[in-house]
Amino acid sequence: MLTRIIILVVLAGVAPIGYAQAQPLVVSIHSEVDDAGNVKLALTLKNAGSRPIYHVHPMFHFHHSMSMMSKIMRLNPGQSITLENDRHPPVMLVGRYPLTAMVEYWTLPDGGIKQSVLYTGSFFFKEPVESKVEGSLESATDSESSVLKVFLQNRSESFKNIRMMLLLPPGLETEEFKGVMGFTLRGGEKKNFTVRVFRRKNHGQ
Repeated sequence: MLTRIIILVVLAGVAPIGYAQAQPLVVSIHSEVDDAGNVKLALTLKNAGSRPIYHVHPMFHFHHSMSMMSKIMRLNPGQSITLENDRHPPVMLVGRYPLTAMVEYWTLPDGGIKQSVLYTGSFFFKEPVESKVEGSLESATDSESSVLKVFLQNRSESFKNIRMMLLLPPGLETEEFKGVMGFTLRGGEKKNFTVRVFRRKNHGQ
């Protein structure tokens, strides 16, 4: 009988400590990327436990750098807080980028047990579907050839990869523009060039 009483007392002393260690902190991140590749992150922290947590310190890991965020002194049960971060380096290439956040907190206001939560995810950057590249085409003709004047302008803030193909009617040809021409226009950049078109020799004979 004495043995049973001792076991019950020991278990009663261990339970509150184990419960404090299991206090859950829910971490979620919402990301937005504009056409220029600027990244905005919204980090939401929620205390899903039944006891407060203290000295909550979130931080982002960006590639080879770290971005510390404001420390939250106390987060009550059921309470959630959203912190915004715009210090992610701008992205330029289309693709998926990793996203990592770490949050540290303490179970008591003056110490207790230090806990940490690691969040891993990613966001995707792609060029906007709507094209913001404008162009015009002018022509001038002389006795031997025609000159096409091509003008292009990128009116967006991000760079655009351009691929152009010149389709000519039967009997016409050019030595300056064959196949596909590719180049890059940065935000706001203009580009113009001329193409001389000749009538193919012996065509129609």
